[in-house]
Amino acid sequence: MKMFPLLLLFALSAIAPAGTLAQGGDCPPFIMQALDAVDDLCAETARNQACYGNLRLNADAQPDAPAFTFEQPGDIADLSGIAALNLSPYDAANEEWGVALLRLQANLPDTLPGQNITMLLFGDTSLSPAPPLTEVTLSVAGGGSINVRAAPSQTAAVVTTLAGGAAVTANGRTAAGDWLRLALDDGTSGWAAAFLFAESAEVETLAVVGADDAVYAPNQAFYFRSGTGQAPCAQAPEDGLLIQTPEGAERLTFVLNGVQIELGSTLYIQAVAGDAMVASVLEGSASVSAFGVTRLVPAGMRITIILDINGLAAAPPNEPQPYDPTRWGVLPLGWLPIVIVITPLEGSCIVTADSAANLRSGPGTVYAQSGTLQAGATALATGQALDSSGATWLQIGAGRWLRADLVQGVGCDGLPLVRDLPPTPSVPPTNPPPQGTATTLWIINPDICEPTNTFPYGSDITVGYGMGYDTEAAANAGLADPWGLTANGVPIPSVSRYIEANAGAPFAIQNLFYWGIPEPGTYTLVATDRAWTQTCVVTITP
Repeated sequence: MKMFPLLLLFALSAIAPAGTLAQGGDCPPFIMQALDAVDDLCAETARNQACYGNLRLNADAQPDAPAFTFEQPGDIADLSGIAALNLSPYDAANEEWGVALLRLQANLPDTLPGQNITMLLFGDTSLSPAPPLTEVTLSVAGGGSINVRAAPSQTAAVVTTLAGGAAVTANGRTAAGDWLRLALDDGTSGWAAAFLFAESAEVETLAVVGADDAVYAPNQAFYFRSGTGQAPCAQAPEDGLLIQTPEGAERLTFVLNGVQIELGSTLYIQAVAGDAMVASVLEGSASVSAFGVTRLVPAGMRITIILDINGLAAAPPNEPQPYDPTRWGVLPLGWLPIVIVITPLEGSCIVTADSAANLRSGPGTVYAQSGTLQAGATALATGQALDSSGATWLQIGAGRWLRADLVQGVGCDGLPLVRDLPPTPSVPPTNPPPQGTATTLWIINPDICEPTNTFPYGSDITVGYGMGYDTEAAANAGLADPWGLTANGVPIPSVSRYIEANAGAPFAIQNLFYWGIPEPGTYTLVATDRAWTQTCVVTITP
């Protein structure tokens, strides 16, 4: 795979601030009519039903489902009969822009019939319910009690026991069929060895599941896809899905594209198969889990999950990042049952570097350099402190400080003072002085080093390599991949990683490693990204 020297471009998905939908005036009348009409057309939508909000929308029926009408705005149908909803993208010529509203029970108790999760789809989107989990009732063989474990392994923790002869529901099995996933009385799941139960041929009908796969009820798990186009006009949003939980309810759980989301808030979601799903928390908070990794996402932050070509989660969720509220167009928040104001991250201070800024391990130049915030890169500042000269420094992570006058900040008023500071070095640290010319060595392809692979002793060397991606979301997700560089097996510290646009790829990640001033000799540099490896043999002459 070709490697690219990269130019910096940092971009975040974003969301428009809450406000009236009728701003500007460049949306055609049919868009404005749709925005105004959905509330009235879908007012009677009940639990586990879908409403046809605006043209065009196609509903595929489940096999053997009772006949239903879902052909024009205002039609309402039970979700149990719908196999898939496919909404039209913006089409000015035919005056089409699909809108659908759903109300779901998810894991809400039956005792709260008036409360529902609200889902609102708009633009080029599709939604289909996941097939229901097959369940089999089994009984514990013999008279002794058995252990139920947290995972399908004899070494996993015991979560409970079942008495001999007890009946229990199984809803999944391992690929080998030697462990069964059980639905426990407290609503959680556990695993037990299959031989501990009375034999039943029905076990073969259970779905093969992993230890971290989500358990879900009907209308609690879905597959979702959205388009990649921009907002069609000033008063309309990009294609996507809004989700809101009812006021006063406990945090609710649903599964989207194999990702478990525990929600007590309002989300905006976009998902592209073969690329990524991005979930942005507008207010409240969410907990997002996949592949055994759970991330807490507060309001004002978004999280990215890589999707495979089938639109299913292919990797754990990445670290949450702040979003910029300017890019999605005007979201139709007025269609949601609870009026919200898009909430910034509590106590947030989002800073953007005017130019590449050195990071220090503490608030001051007397501390060692700990990295670089590249020009245009955004970071979340959590505290501030003054150095000995009175200059203000911002903390953007553990051992990562930068001077406040090197960045532009938003929401930084009242940023707390950090009092637990690292000890001030008695002697200011000195980086190796460049005895020659500072230079950057690029690893392009195997055995290709640019501009050269021979340097005189005293050269102060930074090593860079990059990886191209087709989309911004994939590049953002790639930031979490395990990158690394070694010289003759010795790790070289990373000082910068950022996204840029490049002629060789729409988006790319550039990684920079500070090698310093190597001693004379021959070095094999090995750059890695996941399973990919590139090498470069470098000679430092005396």
